[in-house]
Amino acid sequence: MTLRKNTLLIIGLTFAGLIVALYAASRIILLDAVTRLEERYTRQNVERALASLSDDLAKLDETAGDWAPWDDTCAFVEGTYDDYVKDNLVDSTFINLRLNLMLFIHSSGRIFFGKAFDLQNEEELTVPESLQGLAAHDFLLQQTNLEGSIAGIVLLPEGPMLIASRPIVSSAYEGPIRGTLIMGRYLDAAEIQRLAEMTQLSLTIDRFDDPQMPPDFQVAYASLSEETPTFVRPLSARSIAGYTTLRDVYGKPVLVLRVDAPREIYEQVQASIFYFVLSLLVAGLVSGIAIMVLLEKRVLARLALINKTVSSIGASGDLSAQVPIAGKDELSSLAGAINRMLESLRASELRLEGRNRDLARRARYLEATANVVQDAASVLEPQELLSRVVALVSERFGFYHTGIFLLDSSGEWAVLQAASSEGGRRMLARGHRLRVGQQGIVGYVTGRGEPHIALEIGADAASFDNPDLADTRSEITLPLRAQGKIIGALDVQSTEPRAFSDEDAAMLQTLADQVATAISNARLFEQAQESLETAQRAYGELSREAWAKMIHAHPGMGYHYDESGVTPLAGRIQSQNECEVDSSEKHAEPGEELPKLAVPVKVRGQVIGVIHVHKPSDAGEWTPEQITLLETLADQLGVALESARLYQDAQRRATRERLTREITDKMRRATDVEGIVQTAVDELFSVLGTSRTFVRLGARASLLTEPAPLDAPGTGAASDREGNVDQ
Repeated sequence: MTLRKNTLLIIGLTFAGLIVALYAASRIILLDAVTRLEERYTRQNVERALASLSDDLAKLDETAGDWAPWDDTCAFVEGTYDDYVKDNLVDSTFINLRLNLMLFIHSSGRIFFGKAFDLQNEEELTVPESLQGLAAHDFLLQQTNLEGSIAGIVLLPEGPMLIASRPIVSSAYEGPIRGTLIMGRYLDAAEIQRLAEMTQLSLTIDRFDDPQMPPDFQVAYASLSEETPTFVRPLSARSIAGYTTLRDVYGKPVLVLRVDAPREIYEQVQASIFYFVLSLLVAGLVSGIAIMVLLEKRVLARLALINKTVSSIGASGDLSAQVPIAGKDELSSLAGAINRMLESLRASELRLEGRNRDLARRARYLEATANVVQDAASVLEPQELLSRVVALVSERFGFYHTGIFLLDSSGEWAVLQAASSEGGRRMLARGHRLRVGQQGIVGYVTGRGEPHIALEIGADAASFDNPDLADTRSEITLPLRAQGKIIGALDVQSTEPRAFSDEDAAMLQTLADQVATAISNARLFEQAQESLETAQRAYGELSREAWAKMIHAHPGMGYHYDESGVTPLAGRIQSQNECEVDSSEKHAEPGEELPKLAVPVKVRGQVIGVIHVHKPSDAGEWTPEQITLLETLADQLGVALESARLYQDAQRRATRERLTREITDKMRRATDVEGIVQTAVDELFSVLGTSRTFVRLGARASLLTEPAPLDAPGTGAASDREGNVDQ
């Protein structure tokens, strides 16, 4: 196969493979991420819709709570307030409260008064029999709590309705209960539309018992359960829906709620992938054609001409023939080299040998640079890294002296941090430093950020005589740059004059850049380690204090297992010295189970317990595998115990906060000082389980003395274990 065909095949396969790989990666990565993101957003939308519906129910219940505990309502149900309907139950009341139903049910169970209202047409309706049947639901009527309430959904033939039931009591929440007030609002299309506008979502509700339930609702109905309260599925390439069940006041699922959302992100990603692949195809085609044209013109055609000419010269043996030379690139250089070879074979051989020597020197430089960078990359401690780098540079490149200067915190001084020569170590011992931009080649380089070569030390204006490095004849200094900033300089000195060239400077600058990156990484690693150790010490101290308190509170915590089963272990927790792994050989007395193995259980280095394991005397010694297994189990046990302790701490904090909130809420409901104090006494006595609880109010001086009788001047309350309450 010709070079031209090979080139075309390679370019075509490369672009095809690149396009296929990028297309597959983009679909796998982007579409999978977008699908997960869509599902999460859809679940959040379902939760928003449920929260909005719950808020609607709560407001309806709050409205019923304003009307039921009212002296006027009590009088109306008892038949002593004849103008109640005219004064309160007018059409504007239903419109303002968005109510479709109000039922006043006497304590005897009969409907005392009922009114239904059409909010769409704003006109009163006759209460349908299905709504009058609400009075038969004992669950909604038989309330014994004066402040009780029931709110939820009731499925009626006319459609689902949001209802709230409250006992009718006096404004002071005093019994007896005169009856029940039931308020209702249809969960119809208008209400659903209102909720949709509030949540900015597309909502749809269908009944469980609907024989013509849409197919997507049927799939959702089959997938929803207690374990899966929310179900998400794409409806099409342009929309996605989330489903959940709505239960009635009796806890039975009666409705399916669907929340629709457009798949805008999915469509955008699909379009982006399509245009991305299309652009790749176009770019690949154009690039392939351009590359082939350029290669044909600039490389392949000229290579064919050179090949034809050289073959002709080789066949004819005419050394006077010349290869045509055109252009100023590698191919023209090749043609010139061939012509020079034909003119003088010996001269060409000498030039070839010199070029080979240069290439070998460059290869040695590159190999040594790679070795230095590889060795330095394995060191993360900053000072060790600097010492390692200067030693490696001097060793691999054969330099007389290598030093690394780093800028101090002020940026005014370049301080010697590491050196490979004896003189350099003397300078290091006395804290040698040079002012940036003013002293020596190092000051020049760190001030200007440019490498500098001194071919002859005595003749270079930036150099100065250094008695510690008296053998230096030439010097090169390169800036150390990390994250765009000069952090120091790499100083290399040789005992030979003119030992460095611009090519050496370019190669050593590459090494200097790698060294600067390694120094920056080592500093960052050191800072990260210090931060991590500080956090671990703080957390470890908290963990140790918590375990110390727990072990002190439960000194005999433990369990014992033998042939009879698991029993609590009465005893003490062993000390850390007693909890070391003991795998030494022991001789068993008759009836004694040996050898015994004790494995400590640790949490963050602290021994909190021990696992004792016994083997029968004829079972042999403990093997390394058995010991390793027990140590692993002990480590896992420590992790599990720490997790359990953290969980218990969280539970205790949650319980304490809940009790505090409940007591505070009860005290806030009291209307006077004595009521607040009495509530505090009762709740403290109930929560703490004390034999007697005493709260006394008065001046500071009197409170510091022995408790006075409760009938003495002042205010207070007490409660004892027999339930007696004094005020």
